[in-house]
Amino acid sequence: KDVDLTAGDALGIALEPIETVDIPVTFRTEGKGPAFRPAGPGWGASMLVRDGADDAVGLQIADDGTYRFPGVERGVYRLQIELAGQKLYLKGITYGGETQTGDKLDLRSARAGGLEITFSSNVAEVQGRVTAIEDERDGLTVILVDEEKARIAGEAGTDQKGRFRMPGLAPGKYRLFAIQGVEDDRW
Repeated sequence: KDVDLTAGDALGIALEPIETVDIPVTFRTEGKGPAFRPAGPGWGASMLVRDGADDAVGLQIADDGTYRFPGVERGVYRLQIELAGQKLYLKGITYGGETQTGDKLDLRSARAGGLEITFSSNVAEVQGRVTAIEDERDGLTVILVDEEKARIAGEAGTDQKGRFRMPGLAPGKYRLFAIQGVEDDRW
């Protein structure tokens, strides 16, 4: 709460502690590919982002090798895990044994067992060639849209022959678009 103290004391303000919980995290990887490791070279940040806010809680690793999200306020969150080009996709999430749907995590009540995050190495790849006028093939951007989740699932540039490649995709149904002249920050 914003408080203006330019005219004197502020009265009637009560501060109440916010209840937080540490959420243990277990990672599983299915398939014959590499196992997911959220910390180390080549891996990006893993975090919980509070729905409708910019508040985020980063994943921490303990000395004993276990993972947790510390000090999480009760609420609904989105899980953001950067795979940094690894050939894995997020297959499923359970919280306290209950499957979470979509990219939202309902963390409004504490549950025994914590989060179990499952990745799969059984990924798909899309490659192809955009047919366009010869001098317009280079510099096209091809995007793969997951309409069910309303998000961009993959993005690749084209070479001078119009070829593109998107490795490490979750199997599923997508729409593919080729776009010319759109700046990266406008997606």
